[in-house]
Amino acid sequence: MVFTDPPYNVPIEGHASGLGTIHHRPFPMASGEMNEAEFTAFLGQACCNLAVFSTAGSLHYVCMDWRHLAPCCTDRSFGGEGWTV
Repeated sequence: MVFTDPPYNVPIEGHASGLGTIHHRPFPMASGEMNEAEFTAFLGQACCNLAVFSTAGSLHYVCMDWRHLAPCCTDRSFGGEGWTV
């Protein structure tokens, strides 16, 4: 079983700031600097790595921002046999 929360490729500032009262530093990567194609490739590689190092039939729970669900659910390069949302 895998439970993961990969980066969402959105800037921390304005999205995870507690209405301005809390300030977090940006993640080292996938923190808003990638374009859509780059981030889709990043997620695809991460999911393929999960599949390679998992046993057949394993469950993967992946927390994902709604903006990036479409490629995860439709692109077979994300490993496995598609996602169920």
